[in-house]
Amino acid sequence: MVTADMKMSGAVVVGAGPSGASTALTLSSAGYPVTVLDRAHFPRDKACGEGPMPPGVAVLRRLGVLDDLLRAQTPRIHGVMYAHGVNSPKAYAPFPTPPDGSE
Repeated sequence: MVTADMKMSGAVVVGAGPSGASTALTLSSAGYPVTVLDRAHFPRDKACGEGPMPPGVAVLRRLGVLDDLLRAQTPRIHGVMYAHGVNSPKAYAPFPTPPDGSE
């Protein structure tokens, strides 16, 4: 249950990864003042930061940010290439269509 006192106090979200950023966006959209704290510098140099898997695209749409990303011509990732070393065999796995049917 959300009380008036809770709404006035706002929220502090610890962690600005996908879960923390989604939580902060949801709270902010509901009118809460939000502060996000993270010890990392952005953008992060992590493979998981390359882009969302297909179910994540549906989440971006539900959060209301997918259209903005597409308008900004954010590169789309259509699959993943697995390799171990320069001369090793490689395997490519295409991503399925996201659950909401968007590209």
